[in-house]
Amino acid sequence: MPKYLTAREIRERFQVAFSTQQADALTQVMAALETERVAELAEIRENLGTLVEVTTRLAQAQARTDERLTRVENVVEKLAQAQARTEARVEELAQAQARTEARVEELAQAQARTDESIKVLTQAQMQTEVALKNLSVRMDNLAAQVGGLSNRFGFSLEEFSQALLPPWLEHYYGITDLYLERSYLKLPFGEYVEADLAGEGKRDGEPLLVLVECRSMIGGSETRRLAAKMEHTVAQWQDTPRVSFRAIVAMNVHPTAVPVAEELGIVLIPYSKLNRERF
Repeated sequence: MPKYLTAREIRERFQVAFSTQQADALTQVMAALETERVAELAEIRENLGTLVEVTTRLAQAQARTDERLTRVENVVEKLAQAQARTEARVEELAQAQARTEARVEELAQAQARTDESIKVLTQAQMQTEVALKNLSVRMDNLAAQVGGLSNRFGFSLEEFSQALLPPWLEHYYGITDLYLERSYLKLPFGEYVEADLAGEGKRDGEPLLVLVECRSMIGGSETRRLAAKMEHTVAQWQDTPRVSFRAIVAMNVHPTAVPVAEELGIVLIPYSKLNRERF
């Protein structure tokens, strides 16, 4: 560290080269300069302290700013990642929507084909119903013609069935003590219902009303009509027995008559079987 001369030491050195007055004057000038230098140094020190304090504050503020920037950068990074995931999800949803729209289009086309098939089937069903109706009418007409032929030859289906049915029903259905004849059954309020064949028998010792209709040819519609007729007779029948057995004997049985007879509880008997299986 340099050693600074005092005012006295400076004056003594000036006296070596200058007069006393000159040494005093020079000493005063140097003292004044020193005073100014000290003041300037003090000011510089004060300014340096202020600068250090400001610099410290700026450094602390910068540190806080850097910390905030770091947090902001982290948030921005997370937002960017979330945005990327959102965009990926949106893309997946767009692809799923495209697949859904394609599937809906396929279903619409399938529905259109189904509607067309239903339309075709409906038309075919209508045509079938018309054909069955026409066939039923022709069968009824044919039955009437066959019945007329039977009468012209002097015998009837009823007469043969009257003789053949009692032993046949006893064999297959356990109906005993049965005598059949053409009858007009009297119902309440004076109503009469004609039955081709009717009679009372027994099954398991209990009385049984037997109703039989005879036709040369039978189809589904005629089977349903005869079943309704016999059902009405049984429902209104007041005399004993209340239990009934209903049958139709036909020389020609159309396939449409079979399911109708099964549905309505009617025993359908082909005359060929009745005539072949005599007991």
